[in-house]
Amino acid sequence: MEQWACQRRLDAYEYPVLTLPNEITSEIFLHFLPPYPACPPLTGVASPTNLTRNCRKWRDIALALPKLWRAFSTSYTDKVEQTWFVEIWLKRSRTCPLSIQLGIRRGFGLRLPNQALLPILLHRKRWQHVALELAVNEVPLIKGPMPLLESLSLEVQELHYTHPATTADDFPRLRAVALDGTCHGKWLPISQLTSLTFEDVARASYYFPLLQMRLIWSTCI
Repeated sequence: MEQWACQRRLDAYEYPVLTLPNEITSEIFLHFLPPYPACPPLTGVASPTNLTRNCRKWRDIALALPKLWRAFSTSYTDKVEQTWFVEIWLKRSRTCPLSIQLGIRRGFGLRLPNQALLPILLHRKRWQHVALELAVNEVPLIKGPMPLLESLSLEVQELHYTHPATTADDFPRLRAVALDGTCHGKWLPISQLTSLTFEDVARASYYFPLLQMRLIWSTCI
C-alpha cells in the first residue's frame, strides 16, 4: 500500500522542465549539439538520440525537430545497424541541408560498406558539408548534381588516381575542397573555389596545373 501511494505521488508530480513551451525546449535541444556544420555521432552520449529517451514529451519534440538530425558522423563498420541509423537520421532531417562525416579515421584502412553509403548518396541534393573516406571502387558512385554542396573532403584509400563521375556544373556552390594525394582533381570547379587543401604534400605537384589555372583565372578578374 505504501509503495502504491508513493508511486501515485510520483505520477502526479509535474517536473518543472516539462512545463516549458515546446519552442523553448526545442532551442535547448539544438544547443545540445555542436554548432553546425560540426557533426555529432550517430549514437553515444553526445548523440541527440539520448534526448528521445527521457520521456514521451521530449521524444515527440526531438522527432519533430529536423535540425536536430541534419548533421552526423560515423566511422567504418560492417554492422547492419549502422545503415539503419543512417537511414533514420536522413528521414528525420526531412528537407534540411546535410552535414556528414563518413569514415574519417586515418590509419584504419577499412572500407565503407556500400549498404551504408547508398542511402547517403540518395540524398546528395541535400549535401552541404561532406567528408568521405572511400575505397577506390566507391568513388565513381559520387555523381550527379549537388546544388547545396559548399565544402567537400575526399580521401581515397587505394593508391590510384581516380575521380568522382561529376562535372563542375554539379557543384554550383562548392567553395572549399580537401583532397588526399591519390584523388584526381581535374573534375574540380577550380575557378569558383576559395579553399583547396592537399592532404598529401608529396603528391601536391600533381595539382600544379590546377593551381596554375586558378592563378590565371584570378589574374584575369
